[in-house]
Amino acid sequence: MANFQKRSVDWCIQRAFWHAFRKAAPAQGTPKYNASLAIADSMQKAWADEEGIEWSSLYQTVTLNTKVSTATIYALDPAIDHIDKRDGNPILITAAAGGDPKRFPVINPSQLYEWRFRNAFAQEGRNLILSKAFSSTDALIDGTIQVPAYTFVPDISLPNDTVVVDRPMWLVYMIAAELVRNDVVKRPEYNNILTLAQQVMDKMLDANEGQREELSMPWRPSGESWI
Repeated sequence: MANFQKRSVDWCIQRAFWHAFRKAAPAQGTPKYNASLAIADSMQKAWADEEGIEWSSLYQTVTLNTKVSTATIYALDPAIDHIDKRDGNPILITAAAGGDPKRFPVINPSQLYEWRFRNAFAQEGRNLILSKAFSSTDALIDGTIQVPAYTFVPDISLPNDTVVVDRPMWLVYMIAAELVRNDVVKRPEYNNILTLAQQVMDKMLDANEGQREELSMPWRPSGESWI
């Protein structure tokens, strides 16, 4: 799904401080503001790594920078987290001369040997491994490779960086929760704010093409102090 609404991380931090302390956020560049940026970055990465979930908004068909050759190892672009291995979602190779792309399945690395007489791809670390190399005379040599991939979320380091979480209010609540968790006076509000975050997470999970695994316990961040 597309973002509920595009927001900057500064928008999230400003609202997080109002939820946490009923006051404006500190000035940009101050230690507390920079700590909030770090929290936002960590929480957005935690959202991307939600167990059992492939966020549709992080899915892209990516054209690799490398071309088809006689090699069996092709480097993945830095933005790619992992290749989608769902049935019916192949890697596409289009010949340099054009025409319809050829489809190649994505397999597990353990299957490479059984596919040694046919062409298929497997992801190993930061590389794609081709089960059977193309010959130098193959029509696909110098062709382009398009992969179905889930991408990494970009780092958050500047106030104007765009939040990619589907519903940015989740990030607002998670920043606020971390802020109050590290404040002796406001700490009792931690669970209340976390409940708000969980409600938004539930909406995102429900909207994400039904890809939800029921969890035995609500989502919780790791216990780490930031401020």
